[in-house]
Amino acid sequence: MKKLILIVLGVMGLVLSANAQLGWSLGDCKQKYGKVLETQKLKGDRLGYFFKYKGILITVAILDGKVSRVAFGNNKGKWTSEDMAQFLLTEAPNAKWGKPITDNEGNGSLQGFVNGELAYYAAINSKQDVMAVWTKADDDTLPN
Repeated sequence: MKKLILIVLGVMGLVLSANAQLGWSLGDCKQKYGKVLETQKLKGDRLGYFFKYKGILITVAILDGKVSRVAFGNNKGKWTSEDMAQFLLTEAPNAKWGKPITDNEGNGSLQGFVNGELAYYAAINSKQDVMAVWTKADDDTLPN
């Protein structure tokens, strides 16, 4: 049991130390994670930047000069609900999150509200190896 607790705390520590913050600049991300591994043009007139930090693949989308979407890839296992909770608390501490929704493929998503207004979305894929959070402004750039 002690070993399990230490593993959970260790993974949560990785999540906390690896977080790219919504609202950061690309310069903030480079300062924290080092050089960009790859850059891609994303749908919705955004740019995506890929970093690797402490074994976690971090993808950020930049909209209007600020991070508008953050995704963490975990190639060493699954993200837990505790990881997701800590991720959301760090990324959007002022949000009140709605009930989880699971689609037919097992992907989970949430909506985050600030002062009663929809402000954020979050998701974890069915394999539980990728979790992401993004702003409503980021989502609004995507074609329907």
